[in-house]
Amino acid sequence: MTDVSSPQPEKGLTSYQPSLAPVLEQHFLANFISFFDKVTPNSKPLQGWFGLLPSMLSNTIRSYVRAPILAASLALYGTLAQEQAIVLIAYKWYGVGLNRQRKRIVDSSKREQSMIPTVEDISMALLSAYFEVFFSTNSEAYFHHQIGASKLLEARGPEACQTGVLHELFQTVRFHMIFVTIITHKPSIFATEEWLTIPFAQRSKTLDDRVVDVLTVMPETLLSSGITGISATSSTAYEHGFEFSYQASSFISQLEALWPEVEALLTPTELNYDDFEPSTRDDLQLSRMWRCTPTGFNYPDLLTATTIAFYHLAWILILSPICGSEFGRQRYADLIMAHCASILAVATFVDGNNNGSVYHSGCSYLRRVFPLRIICLISPSLMQRESARYRLERWRTDKGMGGICAVALVSSESQDWQLNLDQI
Repeated sequence: MTDVSSPQPEKGLTSYQPSLAPVLEQHFLANFISFFDKVTPNSKPLQGWFGLLPSMLSNTIRSYVRAPILAASLALYGTLAQEQAIVLIAYKWYGVGLNRQRKRIVDSSKREQSMIPTVEDISMALLSAYFEVFFSTNSEAYFHHQIGASKLLEARGPEACQTGVLHELFQTVRFHMIFVTIITHKPSIFATEEWLTIPFAQRSKTLDDRVVDVLTVMPETLLSSGITGISATSSTAYEHGFEFSYQASSFISQLEALWPEVEALLTPTELNYDDFEPSTRDDLQLSRMWRCTPTGFNYPDLLTATTIAFYHLAWILILSPICGSEFGRQRYADLIMAHCASILAVATFVDGNNNGSVYHSGCSYLRRVFPLRIICLISPSLMQRESARYRLERWRTDKGMGGICAVALVSSESQDWQLNLDQI
């Protein structure tokens, strides 16, 4: 007698039930993409390499990219949903992805002709870095993945990065390599003349591109001048001060020239740089610099706020080595604090937008982690340093940035990176 509680398939119909796994995987990936997607209600959907991830996930020919996609997607979902079981699965896929990346490198080394890195290869390295953004396996892993992505792009050459997805990947990696260079003290290939020019041969550079140019070249200049940190000790800064002062004047001129375009993006509030009351405003050079330091502005959107934050970061990186001497501390401490205040204002703006009704982007947090870290390290103001640490702690626990913020918070304790400035 047939059990009615277990219906049998009708004749001619299959009992096969398709797996829901592909649907769930695409769901996790969609969540990952949307986290880094729109930053305003009117923004266009994310283009470039992120837009290719769904097809990469379902590609059976180049299935090696599947593991890092799932690792990053599940890591984000697990941390935001606080689902430990999903986090454990993400770690397993992360390990699988690393093994497959190593296998491709080994297989390539055995060939007579070197393998030309594909879009998928570069994406794998970036996705592994994104996993480290959510969960840090060690303090250096994020930087290693970014360096790996840069070497893959280097193998393709700057000519291949002028258009399309490779140009998008180049822009992403170039941006993140700013901080890799600062922290690891290793020069970036993107600071060379050919990488500063050839990838942009088919389009004009935006203001954001030109700000990133300065930030890309500046760490290289610090390294070539023998300054092995963004905030050198007094003796190191003194020994190399003359050479770097000459180099710094070039960067200062570039940033002063960019200021009218930066200022045009902003809507001023009642606050201004007079709130810092610098005692050296009668100095002509300092007076010019102070014109580039508004401390109270309304930002029209998160993309503009990003450009503003990194413009002020460039100023901080230029001025911090000069502050290695007593004269430098007296002359530039207020100026550095003004630029730090602008970055902290942007961080407040990011939190205000992402907690409200405006669409948010995970990039809003990710791209501001290291500027906050640098404030922790070099701001002369104890209040500013504590404010930056507070943001990093919050973003670590509440905004999905657990891995990268943990690295930033731990490394911000390093004495090698701190200016010898009196607490104000």
